[in-house]
Amino acid sequence: FAHSGVDINRNYPVDFGTEEGNSDPCAENFSGSGPLSERESESLSSFVRAHKDELKFVINFHSSGNQFVWPFNGRERNDIEQRAPGMLSIFKDI
Repeated sequence: FAHSGVDINRNYPVDFGTEEGNSDPCAENFSGSGPLSERESESLSSFVRAHKDELKFVINFHSSGNQFVWPFNGRERNDIEQRAPGMLSIFKDI
């Protein structure tokens, strides 16, 4: 059984296409033809950009796994402090 479709979580510009195997359209982690190539990810990204001065916090829920995932924690060495100084302690408090 071949999987087809895009993993929307991997369709955002941050680190797009860096995960091994995500360029295979039949893979579970297929990230799409390009960053924001899917209507869902492009729409959410556009909304956040348009309302960035009004938004205080954005959280995404995933339907698989019992985990809290903070930004950039899929990396071998999490570099959230370099990319967004001070944010790691906030996510740890949550």
